[in-house]
Amino acid sequence: MPDSAPTSEEPDGGPQLPPAVAAAWGLTPAPRRGPRAALSVDAIVRTALRIGDEHGLAAVSMTRVAEELGFTTMSLYRHVGSKDELLTHVQDAALGPAPDDLDGMGWRTALATWTHRLLDAYAAHPWTLDIPIPVPPMMPRTIEWMDRALGAMAGLELSPAEKVSTTLLLSGYARNEATLSISIAEAEAGGPGPATDDRDYEAVLQLFADPERLPALSAILRDGSLFDHPYDDGPDNDGPNDDGPNNNGPNDDGPNNDEPEDQDEFFLAFGLARILDGIEAHIARRHD
Repeated sequence: MPDSAPTSEEPDGGPQLPPAVAAAWGLTPAPRRGPRAALSVDAIVRTALRIGDEHGLAAVSMTRVAEELGFTTMSLYRHVGSKDELLTHVQDAALGPAPDDLDGMGWRTALATWTHRLLDAYAAHPWTLDIPIPVPPMMPRTIEWMDRALGAMAGLELSPAEKVSTTLLLSGYARNEATLSISIAEAEAGGPGPATDDRDYEAVLQLFADPERLPALSAILRDGSLFDHPYDDGPDNDGPNDDGPNNNGPNDDGPNNDEPEDQDEFFLAFGLARILDGIEAHIARRHD
């Protein structure tokens, strides 16, 4: 079988859709022959997701899924055209339901909550981050998540394109943070190693931070600990920008306004707050 199947065109001459997208939205007919009653795209995808959770991406194959379900591999191809198509389904299913409790939140809280929930989804099935993203957002779960983010921005003075761009910016931030966090966790799972602790890493930087070659880094290390939190009263999400236009008041940057427990949480919270600050500043400039 080929690695990827061609796109399919709607009978009415509509846009061409990748087979996985058409199948996920119920736009392809069910197989007319073969063992249909106990076999479906949903059953195939759920089994593949379970295999990946237990054994990782490398273990997910059409043959392995077929064996787990008690069918021949050819039976699966009647429902899923290729392994690439299967992984597209799995990647979407792994997101789980989009958050449905964002209504009534300030836009910053809603978008921050959305981002944290997306991080949780990635953490639940970390191996799916290794699956390439084959198409723009078109799968059902992905579109549902996009819809919730767009809904959080419904009252903002942003164009539709700006709202979509903001959604992609936040989802990309979540994906990058999740990938980094998972990589660090995997490295630490192998036991203590060089520079796996913040302080060890800082000591390594101090070793190499020659003032002539790396003057900016050397100055930062000389002024104080690189990994000390720069505040005492929690993240600076209660600053002056948080009660500006299109906002709902202070402390509006996420589901948890407490001080981060560790440096990783600080980096996550700081970066997310700055993204939201940028969106707010962009809106405010229209009133200048």
